[in-house]
Amino acid sequence: MKHNRIQRIRMLVDLADRELETAQNYLAAQEQTWQQHQTQLESLTEYQIGYLHSLRQAADTTTTQIHTNQAFLNKVNEAIVAQKRQVAALEDSLEEARQHWIEKRAHHQALSRLLEKLEKHETQRLDKQEQKMLDELASQAGSRRPL
Repeated sequence: MKHNRIQRIRMLVDLADRELETAQNYLAAQEQTWQQHQTQLESLTEYQIGYLHSLRQAADTTTTQIHTNQAFLNKVNEAIVAQKRQVAALEDSLEEARQHWIEKRAHHQALSRLLEKLEKHETQRLDKQEQKMLDELASQAGSRRPL
């Protein structure tokens, strides 16, 4: 009966192992996506700073160029704001994935510890059973000896 319980727990550990691996893969993908968007945000910000710096260096600028530059800067600012929103949303998603992974890891560890404990107890039980049988055999062999 105990062997059946151990088998069931072993199956649960295997299932928890697969769930943990899936959670790890999802977390890694979320981290990679967040990092890509964070890098894009940094690139946009650096581009904006460089563009503003180059505008300050320009000596002769017409009114039309100023309006064109301002419209372009507005588009860059809109892109930065949109990218910041995307990064923030991905941070939330990343945190959810991290929490899910932590839960799956804790579940896997708990089941693994339970399995170890059950296997240890089963081994001890079998060892005691074997020792009892050996003691009985020794006792029987001792009682059969001629005087």
